[in-house]
Amino acid sequence: MMRKPFLDNLRYGIVLSVAVYHVFYQFNSVGVITNVLIPGIPALDAPLYVLYPWFMVVLFLVSGASARYALDSHSGKAFFAERTRKLLVPSTLGLLVLGWAQGYFNMAFSHAFENIPSGVPAPVLYLIMTVSGIGVLWTCHVLWVCALVL
Repeated sequence: MMRKPFLDNLRYGIVLSVAVYHVFYQFNSVGVITNVLIPGIPALDAPLYVLYPWFMVVLFLVSGASARYALDSHSGKAFFAERTRKLLVPSTLGLLVLGWAQGYFNMAFSHAFENIPSGVPAPVLYLIMTVSGIGVLWTCHVLWVCALVL
């Protein structure tokens, strides 16, 4: 498949805007206050409101366009095998290997362990922590399901 430079440029632009968003988010003055040492800067809230609704929409559109171009040069079976190898396998392994750790911290900071009965088997607790720690890996799973539909 021949690369489409405009899709790469869109992807780079979105990643850059996500980075700018997270820098500005550290100085927000509403919602979840993440700044500890300085007060929030209200002027930086406007870019947050403008950028936030578009990240996932544009990334899914770019992903869909990339998938469409990939389908032009691959058979359906080859496309599905490639998407499984590139999306589902790494994200699932990442979730099973690292997701439990993020889930543990999520549950520890939110005091969720206090609400879990003491007799829960360790494998079930591992699955609960893993699902709690899915983080951004849900995106890869949704993209894989979309590839399955294609």
